[in-house]
Amino acid sequence: MRVRTFVVVWAALASLAGAASAISPRDSAGDYFISAALSAPHDRVLVLQESRGHGGEPILIPNDGSASAVVAGCEDACNSVQIEVRAAGLPTLRATSSPDNPHAATLSIPRQYARTLSNYETRIAIGCARSEGCYYRWALLGSGDVPTLAQRGMRTEPTEAQWNAGVAPAGALHWLSRPNGDDLRFFYPVQAWEQGRAGSARLQCLVVADGGLRCRARNETPAGAGFGQAARRLSTLLRVDATDAAGQSTLNRKVEIPVQFSRAH
Repeated sequence: MRVRTFVVVWAALASLAGAASAISPRDSAGDYFISAALSAPHDRVLVLQESRGHGGEPILIPNDGSASAVVAGCEDACNSVQIEVRAAGLPTLRATSSPDNPHAATLSIPRQYARTLSNYETRIAIGCARSEGCYYRWALLGSGDVPTLAQRGMRTEPTEAQWNAGVAPAGALHWLSRPNGDDLRFFYPVQAWEQGRAGSARLQCLVVADGGLRCRARNETPAGAGFGQAARRLSTLLRVDATDAAGQSTLNRKVEIPVQFSRAH
């Protein structure tokens, strides 16, 4: 029923906009946007923004695991729309408006991208001959139930008893996968990113059978700003070899990792 409700709402808005005797640039951008949204499967709007300009600046947006598409529409004066979405560890997704309709573009979000624990870095680029740019509107659309963090690959935190029972560090670990400075921004708490706030947390992790880590966050600074949860999401990119430099098994090995989030990255 939710899908039907959204279709009716979008259709009503499109009808009202199209009925206007004189379509303003802002209204025409809305018309093309709504037409694109109607063609994309979704039952809710996760993010909706309207701007005027040429776009192209990266925007960090949260990902709740249910994203289905990004759609964008620009006014009659624009000649192209480009959408780009990036997520940590995955190839960049791109969509471009067609010559038949240069005013709108739709980028479908595959399940692998929807379920990632990474945020999205989104760019909307508008081709517009006017120096001040064109009006455009874009949205991240969602569909279906919102999966839990566990369904998206987040392992459970070790309890105090499990942490205390972990194996003390021995030889150096052989890292098979770990994030770099570029990856950090994809897990940054979005509100802190927008405010330019730095933060940190310390991960206490246990190595599991496949070389991944089960982690809990400690010493979050500033408290309550989301950096502890961000560090836990980031930990899903970590993986170590089955044996360490001393030839010892890494299973259930204790690993402590400081994570520093800064816009300088």
